[in-house]
Amino acid sequence: MTGDRSEGASHRFVAAAAAGDHRAWDALVDCYAEDVWATARAHGLAEDEAADVSVLVWLRLADSLAAIGEDAEVGPWLRAVACEAACDVVLRGPTHGAGALASVLAD
Repeated sequence: MTGDRSEGASHRFVAAAAAGDHRAWDALVDCYAEDVWATARAHGLAEDEAADVSVLVWLRLADSLAAIGEDAEVGPWLRAVACEAACDVVLRGPTHGAGALASVLAD
């Protein structure tokens, strides 16, 4: 289902991933990873910082799957979380090797 961006399909994937379906999780990642990456990079982050933001976004989704439910539009949710995380990294400034992920997770 790579590249399937219909929210109807993603609703099903969210519900299935929340129930533990690893293929549904993989489908969500395949569908939205490029958007998450692009959102992070659009904030001027270096590749390593954007990678850290991407990991953070997917961790937050994993923690939020049950709360998101079938009705949420996961694409906009992921982009909003990526934007928030990227802004946090930008506001904190360079982490000098510690990594953006460690810096953001410290909160």
